[in-house]
Amino acid sequence: PEVKNSTDFMERRQPNQERAQKTKDKILGAVQTILEDTGIDGVTIRSIAKLAGISVGTIYEYFPNKQAILFYIYEKRLKDGLAVFDEVYEGADPNRTLFDLFAEFRRRTREEKLWTRAYLELRNAEERDPILHGYTQDMEDQLTERYVSMEQKRGAVLDENQLTLIARFAHQVDHVNMRLQLDATTEDRVFYGRLTTEIFKCLMAFTGCPVDDYKPLPENLLRDQE
Repeated sequence: PEVKNSTDFMERRQPNQERAQKTKDKILGAVQTILEDTGIDGVTIRSIAKLAGISVGTIYEYFPNKQAILFYIYEKRLKDGLAVFDEVYEGADPNRTLFDLFAEFRRRTREEKLWTRAYLELRNAEERDPILHGYTQDMEDQLTERYVSMEQKRGAVLDENQLTLIARFAHQVDHVNMRLQLDATTEDRVFYGRLTTEIFKCLMAFTGCPVDDYKPLPENLLRDQE
């Protein structure tokens, strides 16, 4: 069934017993596995039920439809990403460059497995589904606002609208980088990673924030990096 309003995204059953919570975890775990193994097109209520070892009817006791499950997982990932951002940036040494903090944020999100193939598949689904997009856009806007605020605190000279456009562009660059890296060779993944890093440094230099007198040079892509 189609999702017609925000209440349709709510869980039908709030687990208040250990057994119920385990069932819900099985459902969410099965979806994560399918996303990693076969992608968004492999996620159906029947495939979830089969992998989780439960009935189709049981899934509908917890969620009204597939979209609701995808929204639940994607929303949690976005919220976890915001939490990591706040941990990295709040109380950070004011002498650290914005790029250093951004690099740490990217490292932390990868360490905590917030940016994986499953995340990419959810992001792809969100881009194709206006309903999912509408309910997750607010959190992505919050992350953009955080970037803009940090840039302003660290000496950005562009206006707020321009900084917002740069932050959104950076999100898209990182998203494309992830798409390319997932199926690339090890050597190509390294190059994509370095290229993305150089783009981020260049974008931050445009804002006017200190980036260690960064100059975009081809040899930056050839340096040995750990």
